[in-house]
Amino acid sequence: MGSGERRGPGGERLVLVRDSKDRDGPALAFPQPVWRRFVAEVLRGEHDLRPAPAPRA
Repeated sequence: MGSGERRGPGGERLVLVRDSKDRDGPALAFPQPVWRRFVAEVLRGEHDLRPAPAPRA
């Protein structure tokens, strides 16, 4: 995914995230502090997407 920075209507910095294969497609906009917190959490492994083990029968 590619990203960029813009300013929101109140002047806050926004990070825009979109599919890098569709650069003209829609973008998700996140306030910069929220995006930085998310990235820090990912780097700490807090959003591990591996599937949970199946419960034992």
